[in-house]
Amino acid sequence: MQLDASLSWLALGLTPGLASRLSARVLRRLDSPDGVFRAALPDLEACHLPAQVSQAIVKKEAFKRAEKELAGIQKIAGCSLLNWTEPEYPQTLLQIYDPPVLLYVRGDAQVLNLPSLGIVGTRRPTLYGTQLAQRLGRDLAARGSVIVSAKARGIDAIGHQGAMDAHGRAIGVLGTGIDVCYPKENKKLYVIEELPTPIRAALVKAEQPEAEQRNLLAAAALNDAERKLYDLPSAEEPVHIDDIVELVERSGLNSSEVLARLFELEMKGIVPQSPGKQFSKVLR
Repeated sequence: MQLDASLSWLALGLTPGLASRLSARVLRRLDSPDGVFRAALPDLEACHLPAQVSQAIVKKEAFKRAEKELAGIQKIAGCSLLNWTEPEYPQTLLQIYDPPVLLYVRGDAQVLNLPSLGIVGTRRPTLYGTQLAQRLGRDLAARGSVIVSAKARGIDAIGHQGAMDAHGRAIGVLGTGIDVCYPKENKKLYVIEELPTPIRAALVKAEQPEAEQRNLLAAAALNDAERKLYDLPSAEEPVHIDDIVELVERSGLNSSEVLARLFELEMKGIVPQSPGKQFSKVLR
């Protein structure tokens, strides 16, 4: 939707007390936002709106706020507005009880109607959960699925990052303003999504395979002692440091050597440590 044609849609969305369900009711009866704001008070009352909402519409109280909002939107690069009558509006969203009549969008709106899967979960995942969410996001996106998340801290952002690693497509549903990145640690993931698809793919492609190749080469170059340590933990079940020391000491390494080797493996990124001195193997 052209921004200069969206003032009445914004005013509709910004009218106090006019939630999505009520907006849908008056739009179905009066055809368009312009029709809503041209309607007489008896016509609005016939839509069974609360009295204060009908009065606000007649007085066009939301237009000043809508003009300010529109001016702010025009300053945001790549931002557009989608009302629910446009073909780019996600058709599955229209099937819910109270779909929003207006969406703020940054990026390629065509993605909104492609087959998609949501990856959401805890903000404090286990190491296994972290690796699995990243792998799911990467593998599903590589096969053409669009990954949808709230881009929240934890599983959401990890699955989203997995899609980016696969040069795939993802949708972040923001609970903040469209110009606000929350949480702050997702800022890098967010500066990437705003770039055109070819540029974003080139940047991710240049970054990710290099990291994976580095880790694979590091694992392949382990000596016998390091290999024994590397083979002990799994991605699913972290092993406590005391258990690792006990198991490896039987093969001739003392505790000091075990700790030193584990530190080296951790620095190489192939046996990360989680809270509680638990060690796991990186899931590939």
